[in-house]
This record gives sequence, C-alpha cells and structure tokens, in this order.
Amino acid sequence: MKKKNRSVNPDNSLSVQDILRELPKTEIIGKNEIYIENFRGILDYDEQSFKINTRSGIIKIDGSKLALDFVTDEGVCLKGNIIRIEFI
Repeated sequence: MKKKNRSVNPDNSLSVQDILRELPKTEIIGKNEIYIENFRGILDYDEQSFKINTRSGIIKIDGSKLALDFVTDEGVCLKGNIIRIEFI
C-alpha cells in the first residue's frame, strides 16, 4: 500500500491550500466569545442561537445572551454564554 506524503505545519498555522480553499478558521476564547473567519453570511440568529454560513458548511452556535460583537469582511465575532458549537 502506498503512503500519502503529508506535510506537517509545526506552528499550526493555515497552509496555502487552506487559504486558497477559504476554509473557515474558528477561534474560541473561553466560553464567552467565538470569532469565525472566512464566513459567507449569517443565516439566522437570536439570543439563543446563531447559524453562520461558511464554504464548508454551517456553524451553529447555541447558548444564552448571544450577541453580535462585530462583523468585518474577514470575520464575525459573537459574545455570550456559549453552550454548544455544531458543524452542520
């Protein structure tokens, strides 16, 4: 069986292939903040749930007192009591 040649990025940064495919990058800070880069839009939201559209699918964030902190062309930041993050 032939082994695939895989390169490992020692500093855990995004590879060129990840950037070219525009994969979402998710940064979670404690239980109260999440930042998602490379998103396509906000599909649905209220204080208990946000659905964020990305190139690789939908990211659903459940919690309480969720609020949009800021949105830029590159990313979206949510704050509140985050209970669950689901990749749909």
